[in-house]
Amino acid sequence: MTATQQATLTPPFRPEAPQEHIDSSIDSFMASLPDPATLSGEERRGLIARYTAVLEGNFIYWMTATHLAVRSPEAKEEIEENLLEEVKDNHPGMLRKFAVAAQAEPTELDRRAVVRLERLPVRDCEFVQEHRRRARARDDHRHVGNIDLRFSGRAQQRARHEIQAG
Repeated sequence: MTATQQATLTPPFRPEAPQEHIDSSIDSFMASLPDPATLSGEERRGLIARYTAVLEGNFIYWMTATHLAVRSPEAKEEIEENLLEEVKDNHPGMLRKFAVAAQAEPTELDRRAVVRLERLPVRDCEFVQEHRRRARARDDHRHVGNIDLRFSGRAQQRARHEIQAG
């Protein structure tokens, strides 16, 4: 499913009703999935394999990025609980064992299909823009006199020497 297709399935967000938005988004997504009874064995294997290929190495990373992005203390608490459970119970390992047992380990073709899906444009994402803005602001404040605090001690000495020799 492309990002455009997903955007058309997701109802517009209304700040006054976040749970309603979440429930509606889940219902829309579930309705977009194929009926499992109509899938062939290879199609079912492909779904499990691609799901495994996407989530096995990325879910904890995505949850951590989400934790850094959210502002709500309640959301941070929920994400922290989820992350602790993911690590404590080894959910990536459980997913791998399930894929092996289902004879649905990701193949190279599955991984290639996933790589195409992961290349969604993020440069316009509000969080990414805010992160870049803050990083630039941090870098602007790290210059003190002739010393750039972004460099290691040895690099600072070389830079100072070059400036003085300059």
